[in-house]
Amino acid sequence: MAQTSRTSAKGAAKSLPFFDWHVMETYIDDQREMKQLMYDLFKSHPEMLTPVEEGLTKEEHRERVRQQLRLMLTVGINPMQMFSRDMKKYFYLAECMALIDLSLTVKAGVQFSLWGGRLKVPDPHGGRAMVDHGVHAFIVPLRDDAGQLLPGVEIHDCGYKVGLNGVDNGAIRFTHVRIPRVNLLDRFGSVDKSGRYSSPLTSQGRRFAATLGELTGGRVGLCSGSVGTLKGALCIAIRYCAQRQQFGPPDAQEVAVLDYQSTQQRLIPMLATCYGLHFAKQLLVDRYCEMKRTKDHKLVEEVHALSAGLKAYTTRFTQNALSVCREACGGHGYAAVNRLGALRSDHDIFQTFEGDNTVLLQQVSGLLLKEYRSQFQGAPLSSTFAFLRQLAASSLPNNPLVTHETDVRHLRDPSFLASALEYRTARMLFTLSLRLRKHTPRVGSFEAWNKCFQRAVEECTDPDCRRSLRALADTFALNCIMKDVIFRNDEYIAPGKAKAIQRLLVELCSELRGVAVPLVNAFAIPDHILRAPIGLAGSGVSDMYKEYLLAAGFDV
Repeated sequence: MAQTSRTSAKGAAKSLPFFDWHVMETYIDDQREMKQLMYDLFKSHPEMLTPVEEGLTKEEHRERVRQQLRLMLTVGINPMQMFSRDMKKYFYLAECMALIDLSLTVKAGVQFSLWGGRLKVPDPHGGRAMVDHGVHAFIVPLRDDAGQLLPGVEIHDCGYKVGLNGVDNGAIRFTHVRIPRVNLLDRFGSVDKSGRYSSPLTSQGRRFAATLGELTGGRVGLCSGSVGTLKGALCIAIRYCAQRQQFGPPDAQEVAVLDYQSTQQRLIPMLATCYGLHFAKQLLVDRYCEMKRTKDHKLVEEVHALSAGLKAYTTRFTQNALSVCREACGGHGYAAVNRLGALRSDHDIFQTFEGDNTVLLQQVSGLLLKEYRSQFQGAPLSSTFAFLRQLAASSLPNNPLVTHETDVRHLRDPSFLASALEYRTARMLFTLSLRLRKHTPRVGSFEAWNKCFQRAVEECTDPDCRRSLRALADTFALNCIMKDVIFRNDEYIAPGKAKAIQRLLVELCSELRGVAVPLVNAFAIPDHILRAPIGLAGSGVSDMYKEYLLAAGFDV
């Protein structure tokens, strides 16, 4: 551990008021009863939990995950019913399952919400060619009642994977397999007995978008599972670093690892982002549920873009955070019993599930550029560019002197932080449109996404919790500003102001250090679910090492 400057009692930034983490949990989590039911179930059946140490074969791991799913069904936790009746509860369940076993999250998602297939029918006018109506969904039986593969069906197991070995991935090949016409899932298109195709949607493009809308739920589920994984990793790392003492002044008590600025600046901004992603995920789930209820075509496109963007950002951020959390815990983080390695391996595929992240971000850009193109149809190209310049300029400070403003009150002003992030979005869309010579939309729903953290701060009624949430929101926004070179290249942030922001970030991380443990406690992940000896709740240094040594086989 590098001995960089640390937070000391003398000259330290003021601490945030300590708060009851149960109050914070009540505010951020409106489905606590569901989580309690799920976690109590596995507390009553500890034998059903997946061992955190290495040792299960893939066959044993798969059987354990099947048993976990059956156990849930026996007590009425039915993902299929939730998927059809209460989508919000279904996605919340995905987060709860993440720390039981990410294989369980993935298996349940595939089992209950993922469908796909190709539809081609004979030419109704008698031509020899087949008419392609695009992507449709079918149910294709794979085995007979005795469990044997049906004729024309070939399945091969994928074998051991880097992670998620509790999921039985395989490859399927069909050779001249015929299925009844009624096996077509015909919400978006059907074929009658004469072979005539009909659809309530007028174009193949709209049918494709509607079908993709069904697959969008997978991305929403991945966001939920990824956020759940991130919460668990931060619980382990922050609790460990708050207790683990290392180095210190001569002839004085050693200092907790989390008191070093280097550790604070690694973990605290990630904690702030975790809270931001929690609120953004809630926004996405709400939009998705509204889309399923209204079936509005515009909302389908919006949710498709939001889910693609948030899934890419969340999974990429979480994967990086898992590595940082592992490193922050040193050699102990590398021990299998402390779970960070397994979580990192299991979560890795989330970056390519439901679309590679790079491709998804390209889809987001394309959808943004397309969304409001109709505003400029028939207008000269100069009118489009004038609109784009106005959009970018509207986010610039009214007074050029503001680019040099270093007062803390200004730097933590929500209007400045929101304007800066809006400027970033507008600037990127503007330059992209110039490169592609296409029209760009206004920020639209993405503006609501950017602002959801600030709205969450304002709606919190407990003053102490609100102050911590405000500090997290400011840390998140300022960290985004500092990491993006756009602000300095465009002279939006003068060099002196950038230094002031960096100093403020150090102060905010120091303030948040005092409440970092209750902030992760508010995720309310019980010890029997977290199962990481170095990250157990409420344990001191001696208890932490006692549990760790017991897990390693020592008699203590």
